[in-house]
Amino acid sequence: MTNTFTKVELKAYPLLPQVESGMEVVALKDSDYEGLFGTIDAVLYGKDKETENDTVLDIVVTFKEEEGRKIDETHPHLNGTSICEVIMGEDELGFFFTVSNNLAQQLDGKYVCPACGKGMTSITEHQGETIQWDFEDGDYQKSITNKYSDGKKCGECGCEINDENKVFSY
Repeated sequence: MTNTFTKVELKAYPLLPQVESGMEVVALKDSDYEGLFGTIDAVLYGKDKETENDTVLDIVVTFKEEEGRKIDETHPHLNGTSICEVIMGEDELGFFFTVSNNLAQQLDGKYVCPACGKGMTSITEHQGETIQWDFEDGDYQKSITNKYSDGKKCGECGCEINDENKVFSY
């Protein structure tokens, strides 16, 4: 079934139409399930929604425990609450739209920093090069001996972003 989103919903969340069952997601910072990865079981919209939450979608997610750690250790505040078939809003999740994408994306288009779990409003990279002029044959010759970059960093927390898919290229 295809959902018919309103213009207001699509303006706020242009990636809404791409959300579907089977997608991998991560719970964002300040969510009860912060940092947990999971799979979408169902996407509910309009009259099909199960909650009265002020969200566009009810997204049913089954989360996975972190490898080698029990949910009681990583999220003790859940007090034994199940991590299966949890209803989440679109504003609580980052979405992996392709299997090869190592950065999750919010539905407003912002990529999610894997370190701080927030949508990145900016990414910073400091670059430079060492330029040298050598006197040869009666004239100065310019050469660049060292190019460097400090890597791409999240504008929210300053942590380096692994951008192996070159999302932030120039």
